[in-house]
Amino acid sequence: MMVWLAAIVLVALVGVALLIVRSRGSARRPGPLLIPAARTSEKTRGEPRPLGPRWPTHLDLDPELTDDETRFRLVEGFGALGDPWAVAVLTQAYEEERDAAIRLRILEGLRDAVTPQARPALERAAGSGEELERSIAYEGLAALGAFDLVERGLDDPCVGVAQTACFELMRRGRRDRVASYLGQAQAQRAADLRVVIDVLDFR
Repeated sequence: MMVWLAAIVLVALVGVALLIVRSRGSARRPGPLLIPAARTSEKTRGEPRPLGPRWPTHLDLDPELTDDETRFRLVEGFGALGDPWAVAVLTQAYEEERDAAIRLRILEGLRDAVTPQARPALERAAGSGEELERSIAYEGLAALGAFDLVERGLDDPCVGVAQTACFELMRRGRRDRVASYLGQAQAQRAADLRVVIDVLDFR
């Protein structure tokens, strides 16, 4: 009997604790993040907590309460919007985000916006260590007519990225640039790019 009574009391206490946590979370109003001034103390323990992405503050959202899934949905919305304000937020988001899926979705939105305002972020993405980011960047830069930058992609260490750059140049009428590159390219790279050319010519 005492065991059952203790179990009932424990369940009741857990329920009360959950209600308190939820009520405090819902009562917290989102707003601009205020970062307190750093305190100098010889007794500081541990490493400072790294700051997460700050860009959700543009929507008066508290970054500390905005999880990865929510931020992913937000960048999807900004990408669909595509206006100058949305592009500015996406540009900041690309600089701050570390989640791979979110970064790719940001770049897709910047690519699809087809605006010179997105070019600086796309240029940075062309130098990314991630292959998919570089591919999307070259697609976006090609849409903006930045063919000198896209041509550099033909030398990308990743064959898939180089083929993306080749495809974008070819389909936008810059076959002369590809032909010039093939004249001095190594045999294997030239063969990899000719795969793309053959597919386009077959069409």
